[in-house]
Amino acid sequence: MRVASLRFHIVFLLLFSSCVPVRAQQESGETAGIETGVTLGGQIVNESGMPVEGAHVTLWKAGPRTGYSQYCPGCYRDCGRTVQTGPNGVFTFHDIEDGLLFSVMVSADGYVPMETKRFDPLEFAGQVKVTKRGLLPADPFVVLKGRVVDEAGRPVAGAEISPRMFFWKEPDGRTTGSSSSGGEDIAYTREDGTFLMVLGRRCKAASFIITAPTLAPLYVKNAAVGEIEDDYVLRMGVTIRGRVVDESGTPIPGVQLVLAQQSRMIDTFIGKFEYAADNRGRFEIPNIPAFPTDERNHVARRQTINTQGEVVPVIEKNPTSERYWLVAHTDSLDGRGYTPRFEVFLDNEDTDVELGDLVPTKGVSIEGRVVLSDGNPIPEGMTIFATRPDNWDSQIYQLPPDGTFRFDHLPPNEELHISPSVKGYRVSRSHPSVEQNGFAIKGKLESSMTGFVLLLEPGKPERLDYQALTQEQLAAFNTLRVFESYKP
Repeated sequence: MRVASLRFHIVFLLLFSSCVPVRAQQESGETAGIETGVTLGGQIVNESGMPVEGAHVTLWKAGPRTGYSQYCPGCYRDCGRTVQTGPNGVFTFHDIEDGLLFSVMVSADGYVPMETKRFDPLEFAGQVKVTKRGLLPADPFVVLKGRVVDEAGRPVAGAEISPRMFFWKEPDGRTTGSSSSGGEDIAYTREDGTFLMVLGRRCKAASFIITAPTLAPLYVKNAAVGEIEDDYVLRMGVTIRGRVVDESGTPIPGVQLVLAQQSRMIDTFIGKFEYAADNRGRFEIPNIPAFPTDERNHVARRQTINTQGEVVPVIEKNPTSERYWLVAHTDSLDGRGYTPRFEVFLDNEDTDVELGDLVPTKGVSIEGRVVLSDGNPIPEGMTIFATRPDNWDSQIYQLPPDGTFRFDHLPPNEELHISPSVKGYRVSRSHPSVEQNGFAIKGKLESSMTGFVLLLEPGKPERLDYQALTQEQLAAFNTLRVFESYKP
């Protein structure tokens, strides 16, 4: 049975231990009326039960209401969407996937950020209680501070600060780091553009992403933690425009599009940008950074930390232009096919981009069966995914007891991951082309395939040990091959 309501990106966030929210779709114009999901709501109150105005509420993590998924809880489409409470403290998210349970992250000025238990969108979430923050630590190296401004120097209120990495010195002098400091996981700027985040330990530097409505996001790399409060400049960014039409040139309304950087390096990747085509098939994706880690976006006094753990001034460099992939979500094309990935090269932050028409094509298919090595049937509620890892485009299929599945509208000669999600089982390493995290097999299709067999064995997925591979094995692993069925 095909389940078309969930969209995952499997590869990138599996590399990190913490959830990193992605940019959420902004509703505007004709696309705002297109709703297919349900509503999740609640109220933010303080310890006295009084409503908290101006709290930022973010869909933080999710998981299936029924069945099982072994993939990262921050990879779902709606994760990262943020709303702000009004005078009554109420928050509401519209058009939420109805097959998932969600936790929310709440951040309000003067309160400790907190993550809730998971809520059912089919039920009102009720009240969420936040706790007043006490006195700030006296040690400046456990408080990350800064100010966000626009190109004119005006403060940006409500910008989100989402940490990626923290760095500190060990007693033996080594500089080490983690995606979490053990303290607060998110912060938002006040009316004057300032922000603060209380860390769980003394840190020398932090890397984080700044996002704000109507401005391009910025990746801040290795900002020094301590006495200095830096300014960070958000620019307008580039607008990318185009149209989705069928082979006859007829517009296709409501198609969901996703734009993402080609490079997924942890120190440059910002996340995905999702928008929907309007009723005329037109789409407009604003505020895309041409230079997402541009050093010019920081004031001259900004400091950073070098590889020896020393705090040093930033050396201004020429910005590096960015390349993106643009595709349509295959499940939003309603059986019309898939869109070949469209390369978008941004080398000028002052010039918008007109892409022209994106036209779906039929593609190829794969039909097969998931087999458990112990001979047991597939338990109820288990799933399998077909993913284009470079493009955040996935299809999901609910497995029947006999494990049969079929995916249509897949691109030929492009990397694909086939990822079974069966509780208590992993892809057998005896199967050809298991990807590095052990969750999936990777490969490509030159034409449609039938009779494909995917073997699972009891156990948890195991990450590939690169150090144990010979040069020949490593080269073979990095070669993209046509999918090979398991053969006993």
